[in-house]
Amino acid sequence: MGAKFIGAGLATISLAGAGIGIGSVFAALISGFSRNPGLEKQLFGYAILGFALTEAIALFGLMMAFLILFGFFICFIFTLIRLSTVFSKLIKCSYIILNY
Repeated sequence: MGAKFIGAGLATISLAGAGIGIGSVFAALISGFSRNPGLEKQLFGYAILGFALTEAIALFGLMMAFLILFGFFICFIFTLIRLSTVFSKLIKCSYIILNY
């Protein structure tokens, strides 16, 4: 159980990296805009693209942390649901066979 918490904590390190990356993207935007103000729209488009890609990496890291913490439970629930449908089909078939 403790290993799950350590793994989830290590997976959330990507959030710190994403914060640094987003800061770097917008620092480069300010630097580029101060050097050439005429390219404001083009630089802003590139900055938004960099922000979106960096944020996607953060969301993947957060998703991995949640899968490490709760993944087994979710798989267990889906397995129970799958088994309940199989058992209900078996019960229906046995009821039909016994009443034939």
